[in-house]
Amino acid sequence: MTRGTETIRRFSLRAVVAMERIGTRSEFFGRAYAFLFYREMVELEIRTARLTADSRVLVLGSGPLPITACELARRGCRVTAVDKDPAAVSASRRLFARRRVRSAVSYLVADGLELSYAGYDAVFVALHVEPKTAILRRILETANPGTRIVYRNPAGKLRSVYSRVTPGEIGHTHVGVILPSSGSKELVMLTKKKTEPPKPAIAETPCALCRLCDLEPDQTGTITRVPQTPTLTALGFRPGNPCSVIARQPMGGPLILWIGGREVAVGRSIASGIEISLHPVES
Repeated sequence: MTRGTETIRRFSLRAVVAMERIGTRSEFFGRAYAFLFYREMVELEIRTARLTADSRVLVLGSGPLPITACELARRGCRVTAVDKDPAAVSASRRLFARRRVRSAVSYLVADGLELSYAGYDAVFVALHVEPKTAILRRILETANPGTRIVYRNPAGKLRSVYSRVTPGEIGHTHVGVILPSSGSKELVMLTKKKTEPPKPAIAETPCALCRLCDLEPDQTGTITRVPQTPTLTALGFRPGNPCSVIARQPMGGPLILWIGGREVAVGRSIASGIEISLHPVES
């Protein structure tokens, strides 16, 4: 992330926190803010994670106006709201007390890199949580098998502000669910498997939406959908054409691909818009 991008990200985060703090003081503003910007997104996340009453859920980066945690608690989930900012956690306590939420809610001031995520049915990770890649790896390492991990990726204009993390970047070898969400965001849900194979095995798990950016080196698939861009068409990115990943450059660099009999370098933001049907992994 460049210095300019980091400056924009911090300014954006400060603006969001300021709005949420207003929402903690004004019940009308807080409910209107939640309805306009979060209602549809949170509904989609809860539905996708298949949560029920009494599910144990940790919300990381809950903020001063814990909209996701509130909705989960309202549905009967046992919620742990976590933020590394003590002021945000204090604001959360006051909000839950004012709304008289009856479900069990606990609060924790902690860094996401230092937590154990064992014992939860699901872990929700906010868009602004950083370092997102390292924290998601920590969740995968410490969560129980079967835990659903729900996190938000930026889409559209937000990609220039927040980091986007693919399942492959955190060592998750099975694509879960990747869905467009409201507010220029993307929902990603992963389920920690009971056993993880030694080699990437994304192709062994059927999925409704697999993207080129999620492939690991030596994986091959057939392109099923490509954005309407003349440059991509000229490079051979057409539905029905096979494509292989040769390498993934570090630090968010481009993917090196083999397509149409030649090597092509494609940025990850472009690769995220190319859907692909993966070929079986050879043993």
